[in-house]
Amino acid sequence: MTTGSSGPIVPIWTAAMRADNQAAETIRRRVGTLRRFTRYLGRDPRTATPDEIVLWLARFRTPATRNAYFGDLRAFFDWQILTGREVIDPTRKVKYPKRPPGTPRPVETADLLRVLDRATGDPRAMVALGAYEGLRRFEIAKVHDDDFRTGGVMYVLGKGGFEAVIAVHEIVAAEARRRAGRGFWFPGSDDGHVYREEVGDAIVAEFAAVGVTMTAHMLRHWCATEMLRNGATLREVQEHLRHRSVLSTQLYTRVLREDLAVAVARLPVPLAA
Repeated sequence: MTTGSSGPIVPIWTAAMRADNQAAETIRRRVGTLRRFTRYLGRDPRTATPDEIVLWLARFRTPATRNAYFGDLRAFFDWQILTGREVIDPTRKVKYPKRPPGTPRPVETADLLRVLDRATGDPRAMVALGAYEGLRRFEIAKVHDDDFRTGGVMYVLGKGGFEAVIAVHEIVAAEARRRAGRGFWFPGSDDGHVYREEVGDAIVAEFAAVGVTMTAHMLRHWCATEMLRNGATLREVQEHLRHRSVLSTQLYTRVLREDLAVAVARLPVPLAA
């Protein structure tokens, strides 16, 4: 590995993560983090000191970003040690940045419906998949005609290689009927389909056209929140979003004040009240 460059170690580490069945999204993020850190240092990242890691992390604004980037560096150095390439791991002398509790950020229903009313073609299909199926950007990018099965369900290969079969909303089912036999719904240069970034950009652009600033992941939050509001149990929402833990699902659901008021009003009272 050449000093000042992430050099040949990147393809080797990438291959190791693939052999370990790491998700493509995880591999892409970890490699991107290593390359960012290398550019910051201007030299071989394996020569980094704990102080340099701390100073680099402090450059990022959000706690979630610092937590994620540190985890990526820790994974890199863990692999280095496991394969006998390094005996010193500078991340072990840095306190793991706390991961902040998530805050549900669903898009507003009125904004979503406005977008679905005006959008057409691939952007509309992407929005529908994010909102009604709760798919992540990379999952939307690789939706294929073969994913849709009889019985109104679809197959999803999600985060961490987790496989699931989920129910299909009629809006998405209608889109599937129109695209039958098409193969990848969104053809592109990433193994035959578009890149996840293209999905995110298309969704954000549709909402920007109606004056709304958002991220594509907020559609997933909307899906969780609206399912819960419309009678689904938290366990059912967990299954649809394909979370390993129900605790993750709780972070995606926003409880509205008016819903709480209705719930409180339903509490039993004594006859003399």
